[in-house]
Amino acid sequence: ALVEDRAVFAEMIIKNEKRHAKVSQHEGKSHLHAFLKQKLADGCICRPFDHFQKMFPAEAPLVFVELSLGDTVQGRVYIRLHKEVPNIRENVVQNFTGQRGPSLRGVKFDYRNSDWLETAGLPFSEVPVIRDSNGRSKAKRGDVVGYFARGYLEEICFQVSATCSYSSDCCVFGHVEAGGMDVIQTCCDNYRDNYVTISDCGLVLEQE
Repeated sequence: ALVEDRAVFAEMIIKNEKRHAKVSQHEGKSHLHAFLKQKLADGCICRPFDHFQKMFPAEAPLVFVELSLGDTVQGRVYIRLHKEVPNIRENVVQNFTGQRGPSLRGVKFDYRNSDWLETAGLPFSEVPVIRDSNGRSKAKRGDVVGYFARGYLEEICFQVSATCSYSSDCCVFGHVEAGGMDVIQTCCDNYRDNYVTISDCGLVLEQE
């Protein structure tokens, strides 16, 4: 069991530096937070990353982001990644956990269009474009999508849809879980006065 009287952290070496990721309990589920370079307090429990990696979901991971407006946390958004796009899914998980470098923690959203939330670029190797009967790309509200960036397949930006369709090529590789769009909509409605920042992110683990 992951429930402990003391704080629990996963530990691994990333780019020759020791990093730690907090493992917490939220609504009865274990959450692996993004790896950070941090000094742990006395009495914390550290376990090798391999101990937690075996609890990674095999097919349809559930990742999370905590969104803040300015210094105020608005809430936690859960995103279920689709099993049909394994390579994209793996890249997304690594960016949420920071397994291979900096995570998305601290990233500020860039609003280039009022219907989109845009973050950092992610590489991908598969693009299942979803189209309607007229040949236009489509997605439903709450879908997490990638699109062709400058025509190159090596680069993708993931975004959350606040509407229901797109006019450009896109692939859908996840969907916001129930309640998450309320948090995102609040950020959409108020971003002009405050930066919207990912104040925390990570992966929900499967229990042993």
